[in-house]
Amino acid sequence: MGGIVAKFRSDLVLVVKTGDRKGAGTDANIYAFIEDVNGNRNAETKLDNWLRNDHERNSTGFYTVPSEPKRNRDDKCEQSEQTALGKPAFLVLWRDRSGFADDWFVERVELRTRGSKQVLATWPLHRWIKADKKYRFAVNDCLLPQKDTSISQRLEELRERRGLFEMSQNFEGAPPQCRNPPLAAFPLDARELTSLRSRMEHKLISGSTSAWCSLDDLKNIYKLGFQEPSAIHCWKSDAWFAAQRLQGLNPTAIKLCTRLPECLSGSRNGGQISVDNLELERTMKEKKLFIIDHKILRNLPCRDDRMVVAPVGLFGVDTRGELRPLAIHLFPDAAADNVLFSPSDPPYTWMLAKMFFNMADAMIHRSWLWYGLCHLLPESIWVSANRCLSSSHPIYKLLEPHLRPVIRANSYLQCELMSPGGWMDSTTSIGMRGLQAIIGRAFEDFHIIDDLDIRKVITRNGTGDKTLKEYPFRDDALQVQDAIRTYICAVLEHHYLNPADITEDSELNRWCDEMSKSRRKGGCQIKGIPSPIDREGLLSLLTNVLSLASLFNAVYGSGQYDNLAFPPNYPSAMRGTIPRDNHPRTEGELVSQLPSKEATLSWISVIRFLSARPLHIFANIVEVHLSHPADKEALQALQWRLNQVKQVALLRGLLHSTIKFRPENVLHSQSAKEKLKTIIFFSKQYNII
Repeated sequence: MGGIVAKFRSDLVLVVKTGDRKGAGTDANIYAFIEDVNGNRNAETKLDNWLRNDHERNSTGFYTVPSEPKRNRDDKCEQSEQTALGKPAFLVLWRDRSGFADDWFVERVELRTRGSKQVLATWPLHRWIKADKKYRFAVNDCLLPQKDTSISQRLEELRERRGLFEMSQNFEGAPPQCRNPPLAAFPLDARELTSLRSRMEHKLISGSTSAWCSLDDLKNIYKLGFQEPSAIHCWKSDAWFAAQRLQGLNPTAIKLCTRLPECLSGSRNGGQISVDNLELERTMKEKKLFIIDHKILRNLPCRDDRMVVAPVGLFGVDTRGELRPLAIHLFPDAAADNVLFSPSDPPYTWMLAKMFFNMADAMIHRSWLWYGLCHLLPESIWVSANRCLSSSHPIYKLLEPHLRPVIRANSYLQCELMSPGGWMDSTTSIGMRGLQAIIGRAFEDFHIIDDLDIRKVITRNGTGDKTLKEYPFRDDALQVQDAIRTYICAVLEHHYLNPADITEDSELNRWCDEMSKSRRKGGCQIKGIPSPIDREGLLSLLTNVLSLASLFNAVYGSGQYDNLAFPPNYPSAMRGTIPRDNHPRTEGELVSQLPSKEATLSWISVIRFLSARPLHIFANIVEVHLSHPADKEALQALQWRLNQVKQVALLRGLLHSTIKFRPENVLHSQSAKEKLKTIIFFSKQYNII
């Protein structure tokens, strides 16, 4: 900008960080002054450095400000009698309309001493500053509405945001989303920078529509620059198939079997299904029998009216304490042509049954767990938070680094991948029609407290450590979620000093009401929102929301390539007839079921794109949102505890000779900063290679 040299000497410096969002920088003139706790203020200062273009996007500027209180014109006291400003209490900030680009997004402002560079006050603002409007922010900019003296400024902010963040039902039965996302309000996503490369890969593979000749032919695809996924070496193994239930893409589907469904009861081909020659009834009594029932897929409407399986799988714990598959029924009905498949079938017949089972598992993962649960639901929660919570609210600041990027990410996904006739339609058996049906069915039964609390899920499923001794997801996820809960508890204790602080928090209560309200009435229709809200209910809600945006996002997102990029392991589609007998199959019959070369390459290209998506590490938050010392201390405690969890998982992995999936990262958003290649949980080597 350039300007005149300041005509005063001072020991104070204002440090201003402009954000990294599109259009964040400005050429407008910026002004500020400080108020202390005694009501004194210094003179307003133009934040301008000589011969420098200030306030550019992602830049930091240092500006000298007066350290003495401003004198009134009628103040006759001598200069020597003036005292320095007291403890900072407020920052007043504004800009004019000059300059070519007058929008300005300020990320953070700090008041420091010149010599020691001691930080006297911090304002983590994360806001767009409008022209010709004076903003007044308390130190740390983190207050409950009933304690904020700038309430009119707060109410105006919420009125504006309710106009920007309107609810829209983009998918029938799904969580509502933002009607017209103000994308400039969200950070750039590195995935957009790589989308051109993804499109180029699609052009390179165009025309490759022929079928695969053999499994070796399929493996040649990885000579085109794709990394070999880990599953390529072990997908045939029953031990691997069982291990996927405990550490794969859907690790909460497995449940203790206390009663056999009709389709799995009785004899099969004159023999009994058993575990180590023990009858099923005895195995059930010993709590060593487990079941996965994908009944959500029953009579699923799919693209081109295709039929997909709704399988039931039976698993047992053997004398070594290891889980292994016992039987698969591809449909939940005990019809004459719905036969049971088991490891005693001819090899390729059993492999084919496992492939159909995993295709169903993959479609539930793709539709609900990854997209509906980890993308659409967080957007719904975040849209409502923007409508109901001020940027100065401590809960808004707690959620922002984890949820803010999801709206832009979802807009990109819907435009590029999840649109009719797009990638999902062209590479999967269910298509967008099936995806929407799965999301609608799952969301109808979803409960935000019961279904995201891992301890409750494990108890409900009967998969505690007394029944399943080796369960990597359970063992590590419980510790991570406990760490998140402890962190949130510390933050809440600092900002909500007594029960009245919660009941009198109008913004919090409005947010909870809107999330639970029906979609027809403009709400999110999320079941399980505590009402009336109290400290324990708020703690559970926030723990589960942050677990959703971090822990579950890692579980369902970070291992996609290793699991999904080799089609026989987790097929996206099966093109042939659903098997209804146990006759021997050949490798050729198995391969003929797989998607075409074009569809396979398209699938792998996008899965690599999604899996290599850079993601933040939860406890290494780059931007400061909660700046009070108590909040910083809570975050440091979280970082330490997560590191301890990682070390324990590392030790367990070394003792058991881990497979390639290694979790060193608990994620905190769908945004883009650091490349992540490893899955979240260390896991036992199952003798599969």
